[in-house]
Amino acid sequence: MTRNHKRRARPVRVGGGRQARAKEMAMARRRGPASGSPTSMFAIAAVAAFSLTSMFVVSCGTKEPARAPAEAPAAKRPSPARTAQPAAPAPAVSEAAPRPKRNLDLDDETPVEESELRVAIPVAGGDVDPSAIRLAAFYTSTRMGPAYVRVAAQSMKKAGFNTVVANESFTKAAVDAFQSQGIGVITYGGKLISHPGVVGGLVGDGHLPGKRNGHAGVVSQYRALSAQTQKPLIACLPGEDMGLFGPTDPRKVWDELKPAVRCFRWYGISRSHYGILHKQSPEGRLAMPSVLSVATRSGESPYWAVLPAFGKTDHEAEHSNPTPAQITCMMHMALAYRAKGLLFWGLQNTGGWRCLVDEKTLAPSDNKLAAIAEVSKLIGAHGKLLASLEHGGLDIRCPNPVVVAVPCQSEGKLHVYAVNKDTRNSVTTKLMLWQERWNWSSARDVFSGTELTVSPRNKEGYLTASLALRPGEGKLIATDASGASKKRR
Repeated sequence: MTRNHKRRARPVRVGGGRQARAKEMAMARRRGPASGSPTSMFAIAAVAAFSLTSMFVVSCGTKEPARAPAEAPAAKRPSPARTAQPAAPAPAVSEAAPRPKRNLDLDDETPVEESELRVAIPVAGGDVDPSAIRLAAFYTSTRMGPAYVRVAAQSMKKAGFNTVVANESFTKAAVDAFQSQGIGVITYGGKLISHPGVVGGLVGDGHLPGKRNGHAGVVSQYRALSAQTQKPLIACLPGEDMGLFGPTDPRKVWDELKPAVRCFRWYGISRSHYGILHKQSPEGRLAMPSVLSVATRSGESPYWAVLPAFGKTDHEAEHSNPTPAQITCMMHMALAYRAKGLLFWGLQNTGGWRCLVDEKTLAPSDNKLAAIAEVSKLIGAHGKLLASLEHGGLDIRCPNPVVVAVPCQSEGKLHVYAVNKDTRNSVTTKLMLWQERWNWSSARDVFSGTELTVSPRNKEGYLTASLALRPGEGKLIATDASGASKKRR
């Protein structure tokens, strides 16, 4: 720029410090340099460089550069008021401050903090003693990354599970991870059966005759593996046809194998809404209480029931996804009929089936997991009593057909396990004992500690206790009932 160029359309905005230096340089040009001075020579060179830069910026028509060039050392001087405010410094982090929670990739194999891996479960479950009741879920994912498996084990433990049924992709590292959380592993085909964290083997997986394995294949696998281990082997057989004496009745295999633990699946929920409340008329199958009753009386060895935790639709027709009330009802029903193991298929969503948790994040898919956790609290608190119950003892009756009242006893004390089969509606009813045969004055809900009022003899000759049940709810009622010393008239 020259002295004759005094008018400009707009000043070049290069920041407060640059504008101040431009004015100083312009004044220096008007005064003229002192000859022979090194300082003056430097000033002339600086003015020339600045003038060339300004002419280039103006000639390009740029009003404000998108990105300012690097500052010269002189830019460290305090700038005028128009200088942009500097960014606020980052707050200091003390050594005691918690580490920020990372958005973890569960497939990442990098070691991470244990506290960062815990998945939130809606309702924390109980600490279920595996020697009393096995509470398990089938691992239905092929993901085996260390972080993923560790999260799966921790979340299952938090929900109350004490056992996982492994698939064929399980490794020793996966067994170690579940064992570290106190969760026993049942491996498919008896894989790693000698590992201390493996508590049993699974042979057969609900296969029907004529399909892969079939009953003959299950028998062959069972016998071959039983020669290698003393750990319990589980032959999971289809149980929907229990008690029908057909080719798929699991009792035929039980009679042949004499297993230490009997096991069958019951997927009535996934077939139709008749599964719990009514028999499945189109197939001629029995309702769930009848299936469990037959299982109870079909052998002296304990049995485990595999229950559905999967579905594709919320409609009550084919492949319906169980509701939380149905999950609760199935668990109470199996416990009432002396099941020593409650196994759920499956854990992770797979193949279009909505199971307990999302396969990628392991977050709960819906409220089924919360329902399992709630019942697991009851099992954790009363597991020894539940495991010791034997059928019989009381001639108990209930006039409402949607309530199953199962008489049971433990160490000479008489109980009633009452379950509401209606998973949509609450029910108010009563339990009855005939006064001609029984003395009865008190009753208590073991799970809640609530006392039930026992009324004197009614006009039909019964002693009664009022009972209210939510949809699918079960109550274990302790009584002081005893046989009458003599027949009354």
